[in-house]
Amino acid sequence: MFMFKKLSCLVILACISFFVYAQDPHKLRIGFQFTPEVTWLKSKSINLENRRSMIGFNFGPVFDYNFGSNYAITTGVIISRSRGSLFYEDSTKFNSRPDHLYSSALTVDYNLQYIELPIAIRLKTNEIGYMTYFGVFGVVPAINISASGEFDDPAEPNARYIPESFSKDVSLPNLSMLISAGAAYSISTNTSAFLSINFYNGLIDVTDNPKNYKTKAVLNRLGLTAGIMF
Repeated sequence: MFMFKKLSCLVILACISFFVYAQDPHKLRIGFQFTPEVTWLKSKSINLENRRSMIGFNFGPVFDYNFGSNYAITTGVIISRSRGSLFYEDSTKFNSRPDHLYSSALTVDYNLQYIELPIAIRLKTNEIGYMTYFGVFGVVPAINISASGEFDDPAEPNARYIPESFSKDVSLPNLSMLISAGAAYSISTNTSAFLSINFYNGLIDVTDNPKNYKTKAVLNRLGLTAGIMF
């Protein structure tokens, strides 16, 4: 995990350095965003169910590189914290506690933290008054940097087990499809505030159970983003 944290820091520094040295004031815009979200794990296995949606958030710097008056490549370095709850209908095992067989009807709450590097196209209207309307379409590769879980086992009704490390039960990479729509308000010539609604559709399995106990679930998110661009 320490190695992954170091790698994440290097990725952040590399991205920031790239945009600093490549900056063109007429094409590049830099900003910051914060997004409260509703997050959930969607089951892709017949013996696995989503128990409930939970609250998460993400934040970080964002970059728009304009290659036309109505088009931009948008990216960023985003820290996200997502949560989800899964109900295991059958008995199962986890890498964090490999010698223990959990009974059926187990509920596990997942707490997942990622570094995300979105790659998307922003399509925007011409300015109407002080307003510009936009849509964003792209993909969001991510690396898991932290994971924890909380187990509610009906065989042990008076105890909720929290493993010291849960990273072995979560896939390192994640990939989502991003669809977003919003509006920006021009504060000055080079500064604007924006608000958007975003849907992240998970494309790959975020769980990693032991062999013979494999299940599949993807991470979905719906958020409202507020931010500012310079």
